[in-house]
Amino acid sequence: MKELIQAVLDDPVSALQGRSEAADQLIAAGPRALPLIKEVLNGNWKSEAHPVDVMEAFSYMAQRITGAAGAG
Repeated sequence: MKELIQAVLDDPVSALQGRSEAADQLIAAGPRALPLIKEVLNGNWKSEAHPVDVMEAFSYMAQRITGAAGAG
């Protein structure tokens, strides 16, 4: 899953626009992906992307996962 996290870190805007296969796979992984997403949200990441884009993308993925988990 770390490769998927890195792919989103490399292009967080695609995740925000719904065009990231890596983001889709992380969301599909559900709660198993949350610890890695939380690491990013806690500031443990490196990316050339704008920090706001990174934080928004990972927040969006976490919301999608937690929302989907609550709906089932």
